[in-house]
Amino acid sequence: MHVLVDSHRARFLSPYQRRAIRAVACGVVVGVFGLAACSGDRPGPVDRAGATSVVGAAAETAAVVQPEPAAEVDATAVEVVPDFQLTSLKGELWRLADQGDRPKLLMFWATWCPFCKKIFPTIQEIHETYGPELVVAAISIRDKGDVQGYVNERGLTMDILLDGDDVGTAYEVPGTPAILLLDGNNEVFFGTLDSNPEDPTLRNAVDALLAERAAASS
Repeated sequence: MHVLVDSHRARFLSPYQRRAIRAVACGVVVGVFGLAACSGDRPGPVDRAGATSVVGAAAETAAVVQPEPAAEVDATAVEVVPDFQLTSLKGELWRLADQGDRPKLLMFWATWCPFCKKIFPTIQEIHETYGPELVVAAISIRDKGDVQGYVNERGLTMDILLDGDDVGTAYEVPGTPAILLLDGNNEVFFGTLDSNPEDPTLRNAVDALLAERAAASS
């Protein structure tokens, strides 16, 4: 895994939350993050000796560029997230910068996370609904489970990225599931730890971002 960072670390909570609140087109009021995330003891590092060949290949390509010391950041500023590169479940290299100027939805998850199981049908539905308009990628973190079996059982067809612990650290992800919605410039439009599939907030945010993009190009 290769993380490419800019002059300050991406922050998951406050700046993302403020960006979401400023996105008034969503018609959404963002609450305080916290209880929606999985909590308690976490599984340890991935057991690479017992992992699948694809996971092993991902581990062998691991390399991290450490961030520079954090700079003072305006609390109201929009953040551009760090670039990163991971190996997908298909054994292919997947880099954020290579996804072009389409909006992206990134979900940090784990096979052991019950809240991820709840929200995955919504993420799959979003992936199927918006197709080529929106890049959807699920990044596995803190996981030594059977990712391939999990994906097959649930019929997930979005990009599945492996061994994302360093990306989660760089993005300061506090728990799973953690979902980020990025615009075409990889600026954070919306972030949430909510796993309630009945809550329309995430879908509203996707609709608002795509509407904003369509309006800008017309």
